[in-house]
Amino acid sequence: MIARITKFVQPLLGSGAFMTFSKSSIIQATEQLVNIVFGLFVTVYMARVFGPDKFGVWSLATSIILVSATSLKYGLDLAIIRHCSDDTKSHDSFLASAIVMRLINAVGFMLLAAIAGYFTYPEGAVGYELLLIMLPVLLFIPLETLEAWFRATKNATVPAIARITAILTGSALKIALVAFGASMALVGVAHVVQLALVGVLLLVFYLKRGLKLKFDAALPRQVRELYVLGAPLFITTLANMVYMRCDVMMLAALKGDHEVGVYAAATRIYEAAQIAPVVLMTAAAPFLFRSYRNNLHQFLRLFQVLLTYFNVVFIAISVVVCLLSPFLIHLLFGEAYHESALILAIQIVGLVFVAQGVATEYWWIARGRLVVSMKRTLAGAVANVLLNLLLIPPFGAVGAAIASVLTVFITGIGVHLLLGRGGRHLFRLQAKQRFSLEGILTSEPPAASPPDRPLP
Repeated sequence: MIARITKFVQPLLGSGAFMTFSKSSIIQATEQLVNIVFGLFVTVYMARVFGPDKFGVWSLATSIILVSATSLKYGLDLAIIRHCSDDTKSHDSFLASAIVMRLINAVGFMLLAAIAGYFTYPEGAVGYELLLIMLPVLLFIPLETLEAWFRATKNATVPAIARITAILTGSALKIALVAFGASMALVGVAHVVQLALVGVLLLVFYLKRGLKLKFDAALPRQVRELYVLGAPLFITTLANMVYMRCDVMMLAALKGDHEVGVYAAATRIYEAAQIAPVVLMTAAAPFLFRSYRNNLHQFLRLFQVLLTYFNVVFIAISVVVCLLSPFLIHLLFGEAYHESALILAIQIVGLVFVAQGVATEYWWIARGRLVVSMKRTLAGAVANVLLNLLLIPPFGAVGAAIASVLTVFITGIGVHLLLGRGGRHLFRLQAKQRFSLEGILTSEPPAASPPDRPLP
């Protein structure tokens, strides 16, 4: 048995490429872990000191900044990485064009958020003041374009150093300011420093390598080309942000800051748990992609086993967190957030579907069907908005939690029935559990297997 496992794993490992990928995965996982641990610690501390109402104001403002910062990138990170991976091309002019394009987007999102906030917030609202203080950080987000260059050149260390330094600096500043009773506006300035520091450090590391950004006559043409190239990706990114963050904004509009506060407390724990399937799939990716290229039967069975064990692991985690939700909320956030326990107990059920969604994304990537990813995200965005409109008015934050679970079920499992033959095949793999590796490790596929060719 060991010999057969070795025979199976050895070709998947490859040579130096797998080691490079593994190192990159470990570095990125470490970066994510630091971000989650310190981010959760700061969130818990601020939530305890602020209380649900004030924490709701903070959560809404930071959610708007997150949506704007992610959307202004126009979904072009993978395209930039692909361009910079080509050693035969010059990158200084292309990177400059990408930064300028995103800077234009940043100005647009700043104006849009400021105008929308003016008509949304009541006169003199603390939340609007906080939003205006934090909006200028969007001007620094375009510098994060350089992160794509570092990752394209197989240097995940520099982005990790930049992000870890930023989260440590920002966490220290925010905790110190909150501890000394500083205003929420000053804490907002600390949040700006944290977000801006990532781009500034990336620029410093880039320039220290003797590289430069070339702003030449080709810049207007390249900016136009980037807008055309990224249009479908921008739609996907924007839909994903709506899908991920519209619950907080709709809660604020329909129910007020208190509901946002108790909902955001539970959501922080739920979001921290979501990193687990991402890290696991990052580790499994080289095995999946190599098996897809070399042996489709092997890929199908390996993928089915992966989906099965994802169900087992994340159902177990969901049950444990659900049962412990009152204890966890009281331990982390205190009695003022007792309403968050029920919200967490509902939300954590969605972790099972989130894991399925993360895993099945690699199914479509392996097959080169990136348009399907856009369709799934759009379906999730539409479903989330409609479900929140239906459930928030009568149930408040609990309704938003239910809408969240139903949405991730739709995007992770249900929508596959509507995505053609490949989607229906994927749905059958998700429905039929497979625990054994036996069929995967055989050198010849069983006679009943489908032909060894890419799926239609």
